[in-house]
Amino acid sequence: MRILIADDHTIVRKGLKQILLEEFSNAVIDEVPDAEELIKKVMAEKWDVV
Repeated sequence: MRILIADDHTIVRKGLKQILLEEFSNAVIDEVPDAEELIKKVMAEKWDVV
């Protein structure tokens, strides 16, 4: 499963990533800080959950 986290607060992204990795240990999880980076990532790669 590929999960992309988007939030402007670093602590929120890191915390959510940690929680998700505990539940989905085989998941590929990446994070972006803003909408511009989100659009770039979504257009460049396939994600199961954004």
